[in-house]
Amino acid sequence: MTNPVAELARRRNDLPGPVDHSLPLPKRLLKSGWTWAIVALTLAYTAALFSQYFTITADVPVTGGVIPGINSAAIRRAAWLALPTLAFWTVVFIWADRYRPQRLAVWFLTLGWGGSIATFVSLHINTWAAQQMAVTGNGDPATSARAAIFIAPFVEEAAKASVLFLIAVIARYRLVSRCR
Repeated sequence: MTNPVAELARRRNDLPGPVDHSLPLPKRLLKSGWTWAIVALTLAYTAALFSQYFTITADVPVTGGVIPGINSAAIRRAAWLALPTLAFWTVVFIWADRYRPQRLAVWFLTLGWGGSIATFVSLHINTWAAQQMAVTGNGDPATSARAAIFIAPFVEEAAKASVLFLIAVIARYRLVSRCR
């Protein structure tokens, strides 16, 4: 029997209860909220990545012709060039995580969010903002970079940081340190 005072404190702080190891592993996985979060997020990440792929590879009709989309070879090359940076920061964060280890699902959430959802949001908001700030007529060509200077940095960083606020809201009682 557990201590009723400790059990009440655990429930008030929304801390997880003891895991029932008598259940078989598949049943424990199906009952876990983390399993369903990973499944839902994998679907959302996949949909966001496919949407971005079809958006940036599509040809854009403009007055007087068509602007071709980015080809698949350029996307593969960009992915290979981004891989060393991803590997470096992954190693750094795993090294830092040894002080207060997090679940693998939190790592998946943050990495997938930054790689798919944040880029999806940034792509669409930056495109919309660039259209709103577009120069028509005999404008100065140097003003075409206004969206990249004034809008993109704020939108991209806010989109990446939103996952931190999401984690803080969802797991607010689980992000506690030990008192001892």
